[in-house]
Amino acid sequence: MIKYLGFFVISIAWMACGSSSDELGQSNAIRIQIDSLAIKKVDSLKYSWQKECEFYEEVQTPYLFDSIYKARMYEIEQTVH
Repeated sequence: MIKYLGFFVISIAWMACGSSSDELGQSNAIRIQIDSLAIKKVDSLKYSWQKECEFYEEVQTPYLFDSIYKARMYEIEQTVH
């Protein structure tokens, strides 16, 4: 799916830029690329956070689980902003 997302982003970027080099088209293409990279990063963080949470739930350490949750949410917020 990531391959298709990358191809889609490249296609959109190519269409946004077109054959002319107007600034609006280029800025739209760059914005689309940055947005897609942020989405991939957030999805990756959510997945790794979910796996860690599953592990710590099994170990049953609520304090550690809570601190990991807070750290991961902070990391995701920093990535998005």
